[in-house]
Formats: sequence, C-alpha cells, structure tokens
Amino acid sequence: NQVAEADIAATKEQLINQIQLFTSYTDKFDLFAALLEGFASFIFVTVILNTINNKNLKNSAGFVIGLALFVITVAIGGMTGASLHPFRSAIVAVLDQGFGSSAALNSGIYILGPLVGAIVAAILYRIVELLSSEEFKGFSVKIGSPKEESKKKKK
Repeated sequence: NQVAEADIAATKEQLINQIQLFTSYTDKFDLFAALLEGFASFIFVTVILNTINNKNLKNSAGFVIGLALFVITVAIGGMTGASLHPFRSAIVAVLDQGFGSSAALNSGIYILGPLVGAIVAAILYRIVELLSSEEFKGFSVKIGSPKEESKKKKK
C-alpha cells in the first residue's frame, strides 16, 4: 500500500512539473522570450492568414494550422511556454496569482510579444496582398534623377 502511495505521489509530482514547464508567465520581463513569442505569433498568424485565404488549402486549413501550432509549440514550448495568445496568458497570470502579482504585472512577454508579432504579420500580409492585386500589376517605380530621365528622352 505504501508503494502504491509513493507511486501516486511521484506521478503527481511529475504531472505538476510538466504543467509548470508550460506555465506561461514569469516574475520578470525577458526580452529574448518576448521576441521569441512575438516571432512565433508572427509565424502562426502568417500561416493562418495564408491558409484561410488560399482556395486550394481551405479543405485542409485545420490540419495545416494545427500542424503549425504543434511545430511552434515544440520549438519554443520549453523556453517560453508557447503562449502565442495574449489574453490567455493574462488570464492565467491573474487567476493564478491575482491582479497585483508580479506574474500578472510582468507578463509583458506573453502580452506584448504576441500582440506585436500578430499585428506585424497582419500588416505585412495586407501589404503583400495589395501589391499582388490586379491594381498593382504592371505598376512600376522608376528610380533615377530627373536629369537622367531627360537625357533618356532626348536620345
């Protein structure tokens, strides 16, 4: 009976350690972690936007997006927890530690990083979408000084 209780306690400890590994808040702001979360969010939002707006991928969008989430989580999960969602991280920190806690106040890694990454991905996606639209096809910008242009016209 004591062996079974020891096994249960060890299993419980292992489970708690695994949960803590993927807990997405910290007591300090880590710039590298924030950049990593931002980059991962950028990649994830880019995959989402390109997948849902591609007619050829609409039927497999769930698989592609899920696969991207899996790869990102495996890649950065051990370093930052792979939160990728600011609201999720803020709620976890607040509910676990309270509003005034250092985890809630310093969870900028998981709020600023993903927000900036997602916003940059959306803006870049929109720019690329506009530049590849029919309105911009054939549109070119001539680079050169006005003097060079006038010399070309005279010839």
